[in-house]
Amino acid sequence: MGDTIVRIVLAVSLLVLLLLGIVFGATISSLTIRVLKNDKPVVDAIVELWANDTMKYRGTTDANGVVTFSNVTTGDYTIYVYVNGTAYRFDKTIDENTTELNLTLSGFEGVKAVAKSWLNNYYILGGIGAAFVIGLLIAYGLSGRKVPRRR
Repeated sequence: MGDTIVRIVLAVSLLVLLLLGIVFGATISSLTIRVLKNDKPVVDAIVELWANDTMKYRGTTDANGVVTFSNVTTGDYTIYVYVNGTAYRFDKTIDENTTELNLTLSGFEGVKAVAKSWLNNYYILGGIGAAFVIGLLIAYGLSGRKVPRRR
């Protein structure tokens, strides 16, 4: 009887751990990111890990260009690196085997990040501007005024 209770408790405990793993996803105990530019470490770079439009982790690189994050959940991330007013963007998938990432900064990555940010903002502003102009045209058309003709 006592052996059966132990087995039941053990089985329930394993089931709970399995369900928690499914609900919360796998985590990596430590993720080290090394930031390099021209094969040299980038000191004091701000590194952000974003998932589902939410910043999950943020840190600053040390004298070796390294920042370490603890208990990182596996999944798809957009990593932003900010250096001297320039944003660099990297899209990475972090799985159970990922413990280290090397990010090399180039002008192209910085341009892509700035362009994406700029386009996202200006698509919205362009849409608002177009709606405003169309509204003005409709209002003018409904006003009953005629466009004067030249003779």
